[in-house]
Amino acid sequence: MSEARVAVYGAYGHTGRLVTAELRRRRHPLLLMGRDPERVQALDVLKGEQKLALRIDADGWPAALDGVDFLVNCAGPFADTAGPLVEAALKAGVNYIDTAGEPQVVRDEFERFGQQAQGLGLMVFPATGFYGALGDLLVAATADGWSSADRVELDFITDGWNPTAGTRAAAARMAGRRLVYSGGELHEQTGQPEFVSRDYGPPFGRQSVMQGYPSPEAILVPRHLAAPTVAIGMGSLAIRDLRNTALTGPRAGEKPGSAFWSKPEFGKGPTPASVGVSAKTSTGSRRPSSQKRFRGPWPVAESSPEC
Repeated sequence: MSEARVAVYGAYGHTGRLVTAELRRRRHPLLLMGRDPERVQALDVLKGEQKLALRIDADGWPAALDGVDFLVNCAGPFADTAGPLVEAALKAGVNYIDTAGEPQVVRDEFERFGQQAQGLGLMVFPATGFYGALGDLLVAATADGWSSADRVELDFITDGWNPTAGTRAAAARMAGRRLVYSGGELHEQTGQPEFVSRDYGPPFGRQSVMQGYPSPEAILVPRHLAAPTVAIGMGSLAIRDLRNTALTGPRAGEKPGSAFWSKPEFGKGPTPASVGVSAKTSTGSRRPSSQKRFRGPWPVAESSPEC
């Protein structure tokens, strides 16, 4: 796959720049794209790379994606961009990846395009960012081949968050509507969320955690692990910063926040990480006396909520 040509849409945004840097490190030929002609024009391109400004609703997508193997969408809010770009990718015979964090969008991508993509032999892979793929991979590693579990709990605990404009816009669009997975089904919750107090030990100690945080793991985990409940929590420090309109988003090269994944702990260096997963077997319910633990160093512990 080292020679795959990749189009990055939203290449001038925070996440787009991070994705572009990693693809360059892996020596992929790139097409850098976006909606804003001036910002696209300002992008630096290396030898063999190209850049193109193209609106979501433009007619030029088939020609633009000619010779492209993967379209990576980093342009939020994904409620605006995901559907049209998935359609454009599938029509052009191109695999689609995005970094969507809105669970409603991720659900719709699977429901609307999953079978079509499978029939074409193509991939539609949403939610590959910090929220989504990281937690899903951690659950899969913890479950270690289990086909079912009694309950999955994931808590995000961070020491701060400086959300991008796209993240704020997506949160505003959800307007208190939270898609959660319980009773073996997806439900939409409204109203004020519940906060509980939990002790996570060093380095965070006791934290207030929002219950029923709307994150893509509610969509991703049940696709490969049968569990009646996927409970997702978000630390109050992140919620505080998400609501703080004085924060203007990360500058180029700056991380939006040093992030940790925790249930009950996920930290830098050798700190243990664990996810509470109990699985049923043919002989009954298997509940480990101590949750499965993995020891670092953890490269993902350096990840940012906007990656």
